[in-house]
Amino acid sequence: MCLYPLLAALSVFQLTLPNSYENKIAAPAHLLPWAILLFSPLGLLPLIKGSFLPICVAVEILCAFMFLYKKDKKLAAISILSPSLSLAFFWLISGQSLYGLPDYFLNISHVISGYSEAMSSTGGFYSQIPYYIIAVSSILLVIGKSKDIPYISRAFLLLSFSLFLFISFKHGFVRHDAHATIAGSAIIISAILFAVTLRHKYLFIVFFLSVLSWAYIDKDFIGSSTKSFFENIKGTYMSAYDGIKARLFNKERLYENFNERLLEISQEGAIPRLNGTTDIYSYNQSYLLAAGNLWSPRPVIQSHGAYTPKLARLNELHLLSERAPNNIVFKVEPIDGRLASLEDGLSWPILIYNYIPFKLEKDFVYLRKKISRNVRPARTEILNQEHRLEETSRLPNTELPLFAEIDIHPTLLGRLLSFLYKPSALEISVKLNNGIKKNFRLVASMAKTGFLLSPLVENTTEFAYLFSNRNLLLDKNVQSVRVRSSDHTTLLWNSRYRLKLSRLELAHLDIHKLLKFNTIHPAIPAQTAQPASSVNCDGVIDWINGISPSPKGMRISSLLNVNGWLSISSKEGIVPEHIFVTLTDTFGKTLYIETRRTPRNDVKNHFNQPNMPDVGYEMVADISQLKGEYVLGLSRIYKNQIEHCQNLNVPAYIK
Repeated sequence: MCLYPLLAALSVFQLTLPNSYENKIAAPAHLLPWAILLFSPLGLLPLIKGSFLPICVAVEILCAFMFLYKKDKKLAAISILSPSLSLAFFWLISGQSLYGLPDYFLNISHVISGYSEAMSSTGGFYSQIPYYIIAVSSILLVIGKSKDIPYISRAFLLLSFSLFLFISFKHGFVRHDAHATIAGSAIIISAILFAVTLRHKYLFIVFFLSVLSWAYIDKDFIGSSTKSFFENIKGTYMSAYDGIKARLFNKERLYENFNERLLEISQEGAIPRLNGTTDIYSYNQSYLLAAGNLWSPRPVIQSHGAYTPKLARLNELHLLSERAPNNIVFKVEPIDGRLASLEDGLSWPILIYNYIPFKLEKDFVYLRKKISRNVRPARTEILNQEHRLEETSRLPNTELPLFAEIDIHPTLLGRLLSFLYKPSALEISVKLNNGIKKNFRLVASMAKTGFLLSPLVENTTEFAYLFSNRNLLLDKNVQSVRVRSSDHTTLLWNSRYRLKLSRLELAHLDIHKLLKFNTIHPAIPAQTAQPASSVNCDGVIDWINGISPSPKGMRISSLLNVNGWLSISSKEGIVPEHIFVTLTDTFGKTLYIETRRTPRNDVKNHFNQPNMPDVGYEMVADISQLKGEYVLGLSRIYKNQIEHCQNLNVPAYIK
């Protein structure tokens, strides 16, 4: 919420009222210096936050028009020149060149224009919006009906409040989460300013509706109380007081606090200091800086924010320039249920082709640049077709990665709704080789520039698999896609879109040591004193390659990922010493893959055994050298006795 432009507009409203108006405030004695000071912050605010630009420019134009209407050319000129000069001044003292200012505004325009579609979210509290609209309407209606104010002044006041409340509405309800409190605060502030400015007989009704709107929004996100209200005020001003006191009387403690917090962030991120320049994807830049790394930031520093073609290309060009970082710390962490490869999707092929992974740790993969200047990998177009929304489109059968560009446009109604509020979200449904269907959020402006469509990458480890010289993601290859609008209509999106597919030639590296696969053993890799026995085990196989196992069996290729839980006695809190996933072929030969333990608090809570050791298990193994029919099962060791779980077997065909 940007309040200052509204305050500036209300000052001009008071200044330009006829002298006969009873609530008019006297003009300051030194009017020109006052006007310069009044309008100069409108130049600073867009540099603090680019999204403040539209309301600042709009208020400047409104005020200039109002002064011209009053035949005061000097103040009209000041309302335009003062913000312009202050903007240039603050831009220069920040160390920037004036030549870079046009590019700043151009890029900010892309950030603003793409926000509604890319960053929208549904908060599930749509009933808040009518309350807000009713409160806003009451303010604007009373202003419009205030006939004791000249028509032009009423129009000026109406536009000023409308601008502020409309932008607050967008800030609050496009990303409909705790951001909604911005709109709630805006309506309360507007009611107070309305009361101070007009002192209208319907003030009580306006104020009541505004408070009701704020309270309805607040209860869903904050739940303010008298206690929290005063604690918030106390916290705000006490923090400022403590900061001033520390700077005046105890500077050493200030630095100590800073270094302590820096150490906390460094330990939380656990990112080492790397040689050369480094960037981090997709966000968490504080981890990188706290570790003392030399940061080489891309233009759009958080991947989820590169949501228009222009912004995505800026990040791609950064990687292709001499300023490309020597190291990349990469984590797959999409927001809002997006398809992961959409975020900086144009940069993924360059990263995979030009960098070598050297460490995979704590859900980060560390990459090092191979050559002095990155290059764009070759893409071979294999399909360029028009499709319809809701239509299932089969993809070409290939083991090579597929890069997709989807060009879909909103209708005229969709564009209008995007400007006034937000468009309906797009969804993409993918069907994989292993039969799984998954749905993701699709952002049209991100899909247009291109992204890795096949294989489907959902986490950091799978991203690391893309560097391998073996096809570790065959099961994640995409067979077909379907694009649709979340409202299942074509009112807001054109019914036809264009899908362009290209084959990608990426890296082929031996990264098995990096990936730390579980080893496949031809015999039990532990000493047991007694022969094996078959028993009914207490446990479950939850997932095999992301699928809940079927008694009818399943098809697997290249990679085997199994997780679940297994105990000796869940009721008594006793767990095995070792857990193995087994693969037994048609000749009765069994392969053993030892698992690693994982916490399963849900199991502990269910059996009321809070002190039970970790009962979960997980393993990931490269099975690309295996073919044919197997039975996947579990074995366990307890007190030197190996037991095969006869009740936990799944037929599996490895292709």
